[in-house]
Amino acid sequence: MGNSRKSAGTAPYGLQYDLDSKRSCGLGYHVDRKEVVRKHMASSLRARALLFCVLALCACDRAAELEYRVLRTLPHDSGAYTQGLVLHEGWLWESTGRYGESSVRKVRIDTGEIVQIHRLPEQYFGEGLAVVDSQLVQLTWKEGVAFVYELDSLSPRDTLAYEGEGWGLCYDGQALYMTNGSSTLFRRDARTFEVLDSLEITRDGFPIWNLNELECVGEDVYANVFLRDEILQIDKATGRVRGVLDAWTLVVGSRRPAETDAVLNGIAYDPSARTFFVTGKLWPALFELEIDGVGGRR
Repeated sequence: MGNSRKSAGTAPYGLQYDLDSKRSCGLGYHVDRKEVVRKHMASSLRARALLFCVLALCACDRAAELEYRVLRTLPHDSGAYTQGLVLHEGWLWESTGRYGESSVRKVRIDTGEIVQIHRLPEQYFGEGLAVVDSQLVQLTWKEGVAFVYELDSLSPRDTLAYEGEGWGLCYDGQALYMTNGSSTLFRRDARTFEVLDSLEITRDGFPIWNLNELECVGEDVYANVFLRDEILQIDKATGRVRGVLDAWTLVVGSRRPAETDAVLNGIAYDPSARTFFVTGKLWPALFELEIDGVGGRR
């Protein structure tokens, strides 16, 4: 009872040590318990600090949720397998797909009336569409050919060759941006179609595949993702997804047919009204939207 010595403990590897003398029994191995605890706490704090930094970085990189309002629901050709959509001078220009059914067309926004149409030969599958000055450029899916048309007449003027598949296309006034179904966004020369640069598109640090129809708006590219009810806002300088629009309510309200192919696809921007027009493949509806944060909207 008069012995004030604390009981012995067990050091790593089963070594017995005396808590007062800090000396292991019989082997002359010194163990400073306070030093062991201090080092353990320091290591734990470093690990927690590292975890906090990682979580903070992820939080900063995380894509924001884009809020929007539907302004109008307009008619759209339910037979149009929409692959590209662009607004220019008050008209919608649309590219449609499927072999034997592909076309490029001029459409009246308010009524959905097809004012002009040019049909592609049946061996071509129409894809993304962009207006470049007084011309239209239309991609094809697997054929490696982009068709160039006169805007006022839809008369074919030229062809441009490229490797791989063609999916989405948009023009920002300086260069064309193109996707091919991968996670890569290509920047191309608007005249020669030469690849100038490419970026991997990432969302919350992970690559995003199946980027489909595109729309260039300011410093961003807006993209559909094949088989997903979302529109991505992509920083075209870094490839990072800055915002995500959940379009599920549009899909539900579209009255689309019960076909697996009838997916969200088609984005056109009206810079004068700062609104977007959105539709899908075989959808009978076209939606005009306001998206918060675009064009100064809050």
